[in-house]
Amino acid sequence: MSAEQPFFRVNNYELFGEVVDEWVRKPGTRPLNWDRFIEILNDRGIGPIVPDDFGKPELVFHELIDGKMNITLPTKKMLDDANTAIDLQKKEYVFPSQYDLAYKGPLDPDIDNPKRKKVQKARLADYCIDLCM
Repeated sequence: MSAEQPFFRVNNYELFGEVVDEWVRKPGTRPLNWDRFIEILNDRGIGPIVPDDFGKPELVFHELIDGKMNITLPTKKMLDDANTAIDLQKKEYVFPSQYDLAYKGPLDPDIDNPKRKKVQKARLADYCIDLCM
């Protein structure tokens, strides 16, 4: 696994959002296994980026329930890998491409290490609590 890319990502978050919307509205269209998941992403032009040692994890879809709050937690390994990646980067913090759309152009990733760590913690909170919506 590269320190630059320790997690599964996609090249086109907007297209992936369209597929997620479809999976919410039509649960029968959800893939039942990893190979079908990757096939769907490739067929739809989403461009999955899979680290070399990612394997073929079991897919689990979590549906939210009104009146309950899900707090999605990454694994310890995911956090450790993210921290290692930040420490190995010179000054660049890589934001997913959808941030460019929201902020009218590319964000300046040239930030110092303490600020990169603060940004990472804020994004972690967004991931866990706000479901990045």
